Amino acid sequence: MSSFRKPVILWSNLMLDGQYSTLARQFSKFCLIRFPRHDSKIPEHIERGIPDIICFEYDYPDHESLQLMLDVQKLYPSIPIIMFTLQHSESLAVWALRNRLFDFHCKPLNAHRITDLSRSWVELFCSGKKIDRDFGPIHRQTTFPDDVHFRSSGQRDRHIDTAVNYVLSHYSHSITETELAEMVGMSRFQFSRLFKKITGKTFKEFLSDHRILSAVALLKNPNANISEVSYAVGFSDPSYFSRVFKRLTGHMPSEYRNGENHEGVPPVRVERRVERNLGASLIDRGSY
Repeated sequence: MSSFRKPVILWSNLMLDGQYSTLARQFSKFCLIRFPRHDSKIPEHIERGIPDIICFEYDYPDHESLQLMLDVQKLYPSIPIIMFTLQHSESLAVWALRNRLFDFHCKPLNAHRITDLSRSWVELFCSGKKIDRDFGPIHRQTTFPDDVHFRSSGQRDRHIDTAVNYVLSHYSHSITETELAEMVGMSRFQFSRLFKKITGKTFKEFLSDHRILSAVALLKNPNANISEVSYAVGFSDPSYFSRVFKRLTGHMPSEYRNGENHEGVPPVRVERRVERNLGASLIDRGSY
């Protein structure tokens, strides 16, 4: 990256807890980061020197903070806008795509991803290549995703928020408790105790439950291949997957897929019972 200048990023920290952005600090190894003193000062900063990129960082965005990003995009459609958020939400990602944000990422990002993104920004914006500079939406989507309305009234912790969102985004890959603890800056012992306190489950239980919950959704297809489903949700051994599925749901994967049930309970009621036992509604609402 030394042959090109560093990209200049105007970084707007819109996290609700007011914490200093560790993500911006990580990107500062490869980019020149500028912080506006206040959200209202973003145009003033841009007029003093046009950045290559504008980054908006959120934990859990609300209407006001999303509108601010759209207002800046409307004023400066030639500057790419990148959104980072803790909120793992498909509808939010689709909203960002429809409003033609340059990029959308769920936190946390590991060191390799940060390096790759920084290199791609250098190549795109600092190498002299000609690119289409109109990043404004053709048809702006003015309605916001439904899930930005919701906030959990229960006990929360930003470290566990980060860990939970990482699991929800990467459950199909190998994840260890030690890796997650290091990612959020805690010892494994501290992380384990806090994770159980906040979520009501151990890390292993939470990961297994979410993997099986995801498998339940895939097995609604009567043509689903059991082995392929097990690999898709993060299990490397289909036999072990079947045992865990049986332990958590009371049914073998093939029985669930085929709607078989030896207790005389209709398949729809079996499905509801499984999702209730695994805490699907809690996960879907973002309150664990």
